[in-house]
Amino acid sequence: MQNISHIRTFSGRHGRLSLTQKNAIEVLLDKYQMPAGLWAFDELFKNSQVVVEIGSGDGTAPQAFAQAHHDTQIIAIDVYKPGIAQLMHNCEEQNIKNVSVVIGDALQVFKEQIPDHSLGAIHIFFPDPWPKKRHQKRRILTQVNLELFKLKLVKGGRILVATDWQQYASEIVDELGAITQVRPNWRPVTKFEKKAISQGRNVFELAIDS
Repeated sequence: MQNISHIRTFSGRHGRLSLTQKNAIEVLLDKYQMPAGLWAFDELFKNSQVVVEIGSGDGTAPQAFAQAHHDTQIIAIDVYKPGIAQLMHNCEEQNIKNVSVVIGDALQVFKEQIPDHSLGAIHIFFPDPWPKKRHQKRRILTQVNLELFKLKLVKGGRILVATDWQQYASEIVDELGAITQVRPNWRPVTKFEKKAISQGRNVFELAIDS
């Protein structure tokens, strides 16, 4: 993959792999990972709609989406190997066939591998809010990145966002044109989200139309 310079939007998340997760990386990665180069979704997934989740974390959200939408292929992208490994392990155990993965930088993937006007939706749940002013240029949801994401959506496609940072949510609405929405009934409450709620933070559900 050619190296394209851009601002890094994620913190280094290495994490220790459990034995189960190590086995998943060694045995299942070739089966689940997306190929190199520009993707041809019509060849890879026939006529299935394709959705991408950016920053899939522990994998619970893409797994739940896949189980609720059997005719849609979801691609989970994250730099966090334990989460990708656990997702592959769970999909293998539960015979979930409509999940693919990428371990890497989502922006690089969007620039180099995703065809224009090819995605039904993009999911961005609990992105790093980078609350300090000097770090906000590292947010995944900026005007520049939004233009890239919209270019990859089909007509009528949507970007679904969830965040527990009120200021970030307000800025996504005011600056990026997001609208508030009801929580998707398939989206599970993750450990991260439970922690945010326990600390008194509300969860904001947003959508940006293509």
